[in-house]
Order: sequence, then structure tokens, then C-alpha cells
Amino acid sequence: MSATPPAYTKTVSVTVSGGTVVCTPDTVDVTHANTLVVFTLDTPNYTFPSSGAIVVTTTNTDFPYASWTTGPHQAAIFDAKAVNGNYKYSATVLDSSGTPISNDPVIHNTVPA
Repeated sequence: MSATPPAYTKTVSVTVSGGTVVCTPDTVDVTHANTLVVFTLDTPNYTFPSSGAIVVTTTNTDFPYASWTTGPHQAAIFDAKAVNGNYKYSATVLDSSGTPISNDPVIHNTVPA
């Protein structure tokens, strides 16, 4: 009988205010290995692109897979959290005309509090 490891999820609310993408929280604290970070777009008339909605821009091995868009208002990325540190990422949404706009917040991998 094999044990299933616990699943951890962090949620991020993504809004657009004054033409600027805002991620809340701005810094996502990840304290457990194998965490799914889920982004929900909460502003009408904006959508996530079908690919590349969330891109970790810091060189790393903790994010072994590209993000995936599970619907026009939800995207996710897997964080292995093997190495503590700050990982900048880009969150991109499309306005109603399909023009991309982005923000560059941080995922902070750290030990549990």
C-alpha cells in the first residue's frame, strides 16, 4: 500500500486596475514541497492567454513545468520548492482586444512558519 503525499495549494487573485495587472498577494509564500500555485483572474473583460500566463523568470529548478491555463480566468504553475529563495515571475493577461499586459511579482520559497 503506497501513501499519497499531501497536496498543497496557494491561491493568487489577479485583477487589473488602471491598466496594471495586480497580483494579491504580491509575494506568494510557499512553505511546502509540491505546491500548486493557482491564479484566478477576477476582473471582467480580461482573460489569461492560452499559454504563458505565468512564467517564472528567475533561473531555477523548482518550476520544472510551464504553467497551464485551465480556463480563461484560471491558470496554475507547479512549485517543487526544493530550494528556498525568491523567484520572480511574470503574470500576463489579455484585454478585450487581445493586447497582453503583465506584472512581475515574486514567489518566495521558504521554511514553514
